[in-house]
Amino acid sequence: MKIVSVEEMQWLEEFATASGLSTDQLIDRAGNSIAKEIRAILGRVADRRLLFLVGPGNNGSDGLVSASTLSKWGAKVTAYLLTKRRTNDEKANLAKKEQVTVIPVELDPGLKNLALEIKRSDLIVDAVLGTGQNRPLQGVIKKTMGMLEDREGLLVSLDIPTGTNADTGIRVSCSPKPDIILALGNPKIGMFNIPNMANFGKLKVLDIGIPSIADRFINTQLLDDSWIKGRLPVRPVDSHKGTFGHALIIAGSKNYPGAASLAAKAAMRSGPGLVTLAFPRTIQSLLTKKLTEAIQFPLDINGSGELGSESAEPLRSVLDRYSSLAVGPGMGFSIPISQFIEELFFKGKHDGRTLVIDADGLNNLNYIDNWYNKTRFSLILTPHTREMARLTNLSVDEIKCNRIEIARTQSALWKAIVVLKGPYTIVATPRGKVFINPFANPILSTGGTGDVLTGIISGLIAQGLSGENASCCGVYLHGLAGEKISERLGDRGLIATDIVETIPATIKTLINK
Repeated sequence: MKIVSVEEMQWLEEFATASGLSTDQLIDRAGNSIAKEIRAILGRVADRRLLFLVGPGNNGSDGLVSASTLSKWGAKVTAYLLTKRRTNDEKANLAKKEQVTVIPVELDPGLKNLALEIKRSDLIVDAVLGTGQNRPLQGVIKKTMGMLEDREGLLVSLDIPTGTNADTGIRVSCSPKPDIILALGNPKIGMFNIPNMANFGKLKVLDIGIPSIADRFINTQLLDDSWIKGRLPVRPVDSHKGTFGHALIIAGSKNYPGAASLAAKAAMRSGPGLVTLAFPRTIQSLLTKKLTEAIQFPLDINGSGELGSESAEPLRSVLDRYSSLAVGPGMGFSIPISQFIEELFFKGKHDGRTLVIDADGLNNLNYIDNWYNKTRFSLILTPHTREMARLTNLSVDEIKCNRIEIARTQSALWKAIVVLKGPYTIVATPRGKVFINPFANPILSTGGTGDVLTGIISGLIAQGLSGENASCCGVYLHGLAGEKISERLGDRGLIATDIVETIPATIKTLINK
């Protein structure tokens, strides 16, 4: 499913009209889709009280068409016109014809009728400003949005809550918090900009008849079950361990042996034939207790007790054995460790394989001059917001406010796939494509979950997926596993091992859909 900016949505609507659909037909289709979804939400609409808050433009027209249909189906519908609409308004006239109670705001001094309708309605539809809103709210619209705080019924917003910018997700203080957002045609990109939209309710996307062929011109994709299912590795019945590749993970330190263990276990659970874990020799006894199935590759350390450039040679000579490479979880960061990484991955001829760099692997890049022009491998970088701030010299707040475009820009600059972790994790590719994970679950906010993601992505690459598909499938499986665990535990108490153990069942669920 493609996600659009306001400008892209306008282009899609123009494409639809050029294909033979009039604006009026699009409005009618949107209104009827809204009515069907409201009926599905409520279970039945006969004798239910519904309030439509109607604005001056097409968002309001969509609402009036829906109000007319729902009234025809037996609902008790009120359409409250918060602004003047054009003279001889066909949609308002249709609503009156279908027995909708239409109340213009100028006939309700003091907004007493509005207050009564808000209080007694089973469901309220915000069809006021939609995606065209880009100024602070004023007057009666501002006051009405504030009145919605005291509602008892469900609140549904069409496309975007009134008072929220559809491109940025930035809200004015009185913008309501709906229970459900009905996106018309395509979700709007501001929906996925954290933290502005983090506390809103469910998103449902409605088909309004825009030709599907137009989607190919949009570069931002919302991941879903069917997209992921079609890209998971195939498992032939005549396979053996060599069929599914060999993943190498370089991770761990004296302080963080668990990060190495988590990444290796997650890689194994995602399905490669073999996993080798390379780590400082000083933690071998700890990892031997934790890992039975992974192949161990202990590395010598320097006089300071760290990996250094001299630690790289044993690995460098055998790198071609592995079908995927990952580095970083729990390694620590220092000049010697960065020299180890540089020696292994940033010197020599280009290699077509993919390298996943996570956690301290990313932090060590800051010690390598011009690293993105030196790499031997195709890169996948998996920073969280603070790591992204270090890599870009931007502030955490700057990144939070513009995650999608920053990820897209840096991916092109670094010639690397960027997996910007967090709620609605973003996968950006150097060709300008962006994929957005639909999960935003606080249960994943715990140490070690990023190490698990690294292992999953690395394991999928070992099985033959491209870096792009492995990144998208990895973040989706990771998020979906979190959702499954959340259903059992609530929004707290998860540990990273829970995700590791849930990976196979999560993959099975998707394949069997």
